[in-house]
Amino acid sequence: MKERTDTQSPLRVSFQGDADEQVHRFIVEQAEALERLHGAFTYCHVIVEAPEVRDGRYGASLFLTMPDDVEVCVDCHGPLDDRFCDPRFAVSEAFRRAQRLIASRSGRHHGGAKTMHDEITGEASRLGRRHP
Repeated sequence: MKERTDTQSPLRVSFQGDADEQVHRFIVEQAEALERLHGAFTYCHVIVEAPEVRDGRYGASLFLTMPDDVEVCVDCHGPLDDRFCDPRFAVSEAFRRAQRLIASRSGRHHGGAKTMHDEITGEASRLGRRHP
């Protein structure tokens, strides 16, 4: 796994497969846009899985921690969806799902759970799991 971390930023990017500078820049742009909408986060790890890892399609996972210790975990994989042949689509879909989770939390979070998980994919919850 190839990894890039900026010591001045809470953003960490990992590629399972070949790293792509254009996709890395796209991830940085997506993270900045999410921060403009919902405020700074304290941790963000994006993992891009190459097609040889995930049935010929790219996948993206996003692990995000907000300042109030709320964690957002999104697994975004589309093995039957040709749009996932583009890594930028997988990444943008992961950020869209994270944005929806954060927005729904901000509208109803009064005494709710401190961890949000992507219910859209139907994958197992990562409650209590530390960041990869």
